[in-house]
Amino acid sequence: MKRCCLLIYMLPAFALCAGDPVDYQFQPGDPIRAAEVNGNFQELADRIDNNISSLQVLDTNMTNTDASIIRRLEDLEAASLTRQTQAEYVGVSNGTTTGDAGIAGMTQLCQADYPGSRMCTSVEFANSTSFPNLPNNSAFIRPVLGSLSDGDYQNNYVFDSGSGRTLKTTQTSCGGWTVGSVGSSHGFALGINSAGGFMVLGCANANPVACCK
Repeated sequence: MKRCCLLIYMLPAFALCAGDPVDYQFQPGDPIRAAEVNGNFQELADRIDNNISSLQVLDTNMTNTDASIIRRLEDLEAASLTRQTQAEYVGVSNGTTTGDAGIAGMTQLCQADYPGSRMCTSVEFANSTSFPNLPNNSAFIRPVLGSLSDGDYQNNYVFDSGSGRTLKTTQTSCGGWTVGSVGSSHGFALGINSAGGFMVLGCANANPVACCK
């Protein structure tokens, strides 16, 4: 493609060399002076040099343009991938469950109302730009845990990245979404309330699920 473009731009330049009259014109029978002939040749040589310089500048500009287009396409591709992987909060499920439904059961509740959705993480919820259909009371949400200092971890505390809360290890996810009864040491989980704030829920209580897509 670049070669074709160069040829298109070269045609007017060659036409200029071939078509414009030179300084010295000769008719049949005119005496020919070496200086005039040399002057004509020098003028044509200068024109050719100027055309070559113009084409080199054009080629450099086109190369820079190609690089700029490639960078722009890469930026658009990266932005597209970001949009595809960054889930947004879409609402809470109509169905409810205790804390022992597992991630699969939680996601099934979301997909029943929002096809293609899944259980939100606290980070996805916190980064969302709109908050339709917040729960009437509360809803389960999946924490994104980061460790505190070794001493804090040994004292059974972890940090949730989305809510910014420090939680006991027993208050994160109903023991990996396996506990749904009263009396378990892991009978609590992270959730959201009707205002979109974060809270700790009891796993024995039936709640909807916060869904993201």
